[in-house]
Amino acid sequence: MTVLAFWITVIAFFTSLAATLNYYRNASHRRFILYPARVWLKLSVASILAASILLLALILRNDFSNGYVYSYSDKSLPFHFLLSSFWAGQEGSFLFWALCSSLIALWLSPFTAKRKSEPFVMGVFMALQSFLLLLLLAKSPFKYVWEMIPNFPAN
Repeated sequence: MTVLAFWITVIAFFTSLAATLNYYRNASHRRFILYPARVWLKLSVASILAASILLLALILRNDFSNGYVYSYSDKSLPFHFLLSSFWAGQEGSFLFWALCSSLIALWLSPFTAKRKSEPFVMGVFMALQSFLLLLLLAKSPFKYVWEMIPNFPAN
């Protein structure tokens, strides 16, 4: 599940980058054919949501083969502390911020479309989202424990 979640994060980065480029192209040429950009935006949001659900599943299942779960979770934690371990570390916080900003993007897109500023506002917003996802790829919570902790004892 760790490898699947990492590749879903890669897909989220590239779909966010594609949305950025589509919004930029529409803003620079003033064509306002926004359907492809909106599709890329929704695919990016879906990918980030899927990666978040997978991290939460890893935490709730106490899958200690995942380095992030091993570092920030414990079997003795009550449920509300298990949920908060989602954003306990830097890697999880990056994913949490990506999730929050993607949900904001879903709300912001129709709001800016009514005001005829969608390509400009969403182009900048998705560029920032792409940068956040690039940070998430660099500091991913989806690494095995032996990748995050090099001196981890083998079984």
